[in-house]
Amino acid sequence: MLDAAVRRDLLEAAVWAPSAENRHAFRYSFEGMQLRLHPDPAIAQASADQHYAMWLSIGAALENIVVAASVHGLRCEIARDRLSELADIRIDFVHRDAAPDELAACIGQRHTNRRLFYRGPRLSADERAALEAALDPLGGNWRLHWFDDDETRKPLCRLLREAEAHRYANAELHRAMFAGIRFDVGWRRSAEEGLPPAALGIEPGMRGAFSLLRHWPLARALARAGLHHAIAARASAFPARRAPHLCVLASRTALESVDALLRAGRAMERLWLAATRRGLAAQPFAAAVALARAGRSALDDAARARLVRAWRELVPDAHPVMVFRFGYAAPPAVRAGRPRASALVYRHQI
Repeated sequence: MLDAAVRRDLLEAAVWAPSAENRHAFRYSFEGMQLRLHPDPAIAQASADQHYAMWLSIGAALENIVVAASVHGLRCEIARDRLSELADIRIDFVHRDAAPDELAACIGQRHTNRRLFYRGPRLSADERAALEAALDPLGGNWRLHWFDDDETRKPLCRLLREAEAHRYANAELHRAMFAGIRFDVGWRRSAEEGLPPAALGIEPGMRGAFSLLRHWPLARALARAGLHHAIAARASAFPARRAPHLCVLASRTALESVDALLRAGRAMERLWLAATRRGLAAQPFAAAVALARAGRSALDDAARARLVRAWRELVPDAHPVMVFRFGYAAPPAVRAGRPRASALVYRHQI
């Protein structure tokens, strides 16, 4: 039986993992020396992009648990019942004698920094190699593709802008994006669930206009005038183009199964934690990867095919997981909060 303090640390680590729209897609229960994560049944009805983001976020929570467990001298053995996509993820804790993972102290510090400008200096080759080495505990399947010169960066930034533009021009994607933003808390406070507007990095003079964009008739009218491309560029391509570093975390193997997506989420979180440990500001750009996924999509086949072709040219013989920009910036004035771990207890354990 794990004692109460260890349980608390493990659950707090899980809760501080990144999650789609700052809403975790799992509940938990304990059984002796085993922790179970119960995936949200809504995943089964999710669109392809939501499905991707939700499993990736559960994988990130898994990695946080693994890292936090190492502080208590525990090794994690992770398994999943393969009979169902929504089967529980079982984590058995085994005592061991080993040094704690150096990334553990960064779990509560990791966050998305959406400030418009990141500054240098750029990382040295050794510093970039150190970020890549943070992925070593997960095996040799993961690679970082760096887009740090103008010629290689341009096509990736175009892809980011195209994917982001769909979110302002497509009714279903627009609804999903703005449904996750907590306008009810205002521009000064955080929120335990959902994205507080103050954490979005919107300049004070643009906040009123951004708030109006949540109304689909206005967004549709702007899209018909072609202005959604400018909005998308501000949200993605412009900050990515100006950052000291832009990179793609990619997998050598296809990300088709739930297990593969969980591993991808773990790799994403280790990279993000390693960047946090080095004092880097980080922002992920998920839309370009998520909207290229096969499955039910708000995009038509032609639009998704364009994203797929672009990725094949940018990272040939690899499968993108996430795009990150890295650099240095002041921390955001407001960070998205997290729910109490007790709010995620599995209903059958209440």
